[in-house]
Amino acid sequence: MTAREFYQRRVMFHGPALQGITALTSVGADHVEGVITTPDVPGGLLDNVGQLLGYWIWKTQVTKRIAFPVQMGRIEFFGPHPAPGTPVDCVIRVVDVSDRIYQVDAQLTVNGVVWAEIGDWRDRRFDSHMDLDEAWRFPERNALSQQQSGGWVAVAERWPDLASRELYLSKYLSGRERACYDSLPPRNRRHWLLGRIAVKDAVRTLLWDNGSGPVFPAEILVEDTADGVKVSGHNGFPLPAVSVSMAHSHELGVSIARFGHHPVSIAIGEPDSAPDGRNRAVISNPADLPARQYVVAWTAGPADQEEE
Repeated sequence: MTAREFYQRRVMFHGPALQGITALTSVGADHVEGVITTPDVPGGLLDNVGQLLGYWIWKTQVTKRIAFPVQMGRIEFFGPHPAPGTPVDCVIRVVDVSDRIYQVDAQLTVNGVVWAEIGDWRDRRFDSHMDLDEAWRFPERNALSQQQSGGWVAVAERWPDLASRELYLSKYLSGRERACYDSLPPRNRRHWLLGRIAVKDAVRTLLWDNGSGPVFPAEILVEDTADGVKVSGHNGFPLPAVSVSMAHSHELGVSIARFGHHPVSIAIGEPDSAPDGRNRAVISNPADLPARQYVVAWTAGPADQEEE
């Protein structure tokens, strides 16, 4: 991967002012090396050390690939800060990888002379899965949910701890929805969010299947009404009339969406309490979640209702 691709593929989320990595020169099981062109932003040079560590994580790890700095053991400086535009060689050595932490040391040199050494840099690891990588980096074109035969979607909760949930929540909720989430009792938040993700993905999948371009989750507003959930365009996005329904159980959320105002419905339950419905399917949790099967039943519009 080139340095340009590193940012184009959103391995890192930083905007142009902080995109200082200009060469990725070496990566291995316990090290990564690159060239950082000193940004004209306070703190930008050290921030790019963290970005280079992010490249190592992305290239070598298959679980908990989302990480953010939480601790620095020591930093020693041996000269004045490099001027903006100065190339700085950076070598990162991986000291330890645990379930919660990436621990590394780093050395930065300018023209072969050591400028700084960093000891015991620590990144906190967050729950994530390779299957969610594209949705994390390009949420406007990818969903956390999986489309199912029958025209509905299912999303599995693969962010079990609260800190990891925050990361995916921030990808999906608008400010208005976030305020609603914060007002809920903590025990209700998990399934409320799972349902919102499923609905937004059902609507966006419907749009994509019918030729729509990029749609960010926050451009779909989901609201509770006396008649169930309703959706509308948000942040200036023009959403046509869409009817939706959603349900959740344990680690799984499901939703169905159809154009127009005809009622749709979807329900989910375990095999011993399977919901009724004209259309039915059995679905299981992904292998990394508790072994569990569900029965999903749905009604997709007037044709289903007439048949019933």
